[in-house]
Amino acid sequence: MKDVSTLGKKSYSDRIFLIAVGVILTLFTMFIRFIVRDMPSTDMKIYLLPWYNDYKAAGGFKAVGETYGNYNYLYNLFLICLTYIPIDAVHAIKALSGVFDYLTALAVMDLTGILASSDPRREKFMLGAYAAVIFSPIVLENSAVWGQCDSMFAFCVVLAVVFIVKERYAASCVALGFALALKLQMVFIMPFVLYVYIVKFKEKRFRFLYFFIIPAVLWLTSVPHIIGGGGVLDCILVYLYQGTGYSERLYENSGCLWALFVHDSMAAAEAGIQFPILLFVLVAFAVLAAFFVFCYVKKVTLTPDNLVYMAFLCVFICVFFLPHMRDRYGYVYEILAIAVCFINPKTIPLLVMIYVSTLARYNYYLLGFRLIPVWESAVLNLLALAVYLYIFAKSIMPPKTKPAPKTV
Repeated sequence: MKDVSTLGKKSYSDRIFLIAVGVILTLFTMFIRFIVRDMPSTDMKIYLLPWYNDYKAAGGFKAVGETYGNYNYLYNLFLICLTYIPIDAVHAIKALSGVFDYLTALAVMDLTGILASSDPRREKFMLGAYAAVIFSPIVLENSAVWGQCDSMFAFCVVLAVVFIVKERYAASCVALGFALALKLQMVFIMPFVLYVYIVKFKEKRFRFLYFFIIPAVLWLTSVPHIIGGGGVLDCILVYLYQGTGYSERLYENSGCLWALFVHDSMAAAEAGIQFPILLFVLVAFAVLAAFFVFCYVKKVTLTPDNLVYMAFLCVFICVFFLPHMRDRYGYVYEILAIAVCFINPKTIPLLVMIYVSTLARYNYYLLGFRLIPVWESAVLNLLALAVYLYIFAKSIMPPKTKPAPKTV
């Protein structure tokens, strides 16, 4: 018989080793971020830096009631805080996003731990998920190079999925409220949340009143802005103003379905071509409804694996089929795809496909050249989505039973 104390020491030493590896990997990615800290981006020059400078020139918190830029007020509050830190503005903005990159990685790590709860390799999988996020080229380009803040709302969305898997529905709505306070793209996960509510309705654990937490949190995050003299409804109106600059374009450097039919949305907008946007939205809703009706009819059990897979597919379908999508709108499903790989390793090639699609479009915006045309990015996404749907449908089907041998 093995000595129990020896097994305990081995388990403890293994855990310390994994933590040490995690720290080393984190430091290494911080070094990568340090190298690219001064790489400029158009968004940083035209939007983020001017907003930062406006708040700083106006006295930081003295200007909390002002509206600089078109992001919501929670992000503006973070910007105001950054003006008091005596470091370069570009470095500060990128560091803020970087903090949430690591928080997102920890959330995905926690999610993976739930998915692999019965696997003896659980802790190794958790480390693998953490490493996959912090080394993700999409994550690094988005924040360390671009200076964008998609990881901030993505962290809240992933956290909301974690809470749903844990059946902590009120906490999930709190996380979704913070996500909405950062990015309107939070709505892409809402059809999944509504579906969970419908399925769980009879259990009365997921109460309808929990949904009111989401706008409550959104409004509470704007309280400093309101106290500073801002409008009570500014946190909602900002999203109405946000999309006006791109409303004439069918999509903006996005590998969505409509890029297959209109290869240059900018040229189409300049030519004054009008598209049946409402029809395109209805197509997206129809595909999304078909997916969830299929799940309902097939009585898909809300296991952790299925929940994560459904959340991932929900966001993927929204971003792929809706018009007016932009290159960064797929950030959440690109993160959740990492967790899906731990559900089914056969999806790793699909992860590579969607990452190639996204990076090709990122590089066009950041570096000015296309690895592949945007319509080819859309083809990659279409193929990946189709195979993801097939794998999910196959996974929920009961295994075929062989007929019993005939007896003479």
